[in-house]
Amino acid sequence: MIKRLSSGILILLLAVVLFTNVAFATPGTNSDYKAVVNAVERLNDNIVVKVENAQEAADAVITIYGESEVAVELVDVIITELIEETNAMVDKVIRFADLHDIIVSCELQAYEVGGQVVIIDPLFIMSD
Repeated sequence: MIKRLSSGILILLLAVVLFTNVAFATPGTNSDYKAVVNAVERLNDNIVVKVENAQEAADAVITIYGESEVAVELVDVIITELIEETNAMVDKVIRFADLHDIIVSCELQAYEVGGQVVIIDPLFIMSD
């Protein structure tokens, strides 16, 4: 009887010790924070690459078409695509950060593409 009681208590104690960390785990763990930081850094690097590609494409259009109306329209298309792509990328990372209860925010930054100022919004982490 005593062996059974002590075995039961030992099993109960072991269960409590093993599962307490899981029960009280915080939603924003260090690995979650690191994952969001990595996602934000990759996003910001990708935005820089996309802006550079758009700048090169706009420069090529201006080289070929000069200051014509066709050049202006093509540069507008390049800028529109750049904004749509970067906004979609930003939204995806914001949703990812929200899943991990980490607040990120957009930081507006001006770039010049084809002689036009374009405002792109890379992210930075507000809090965890």
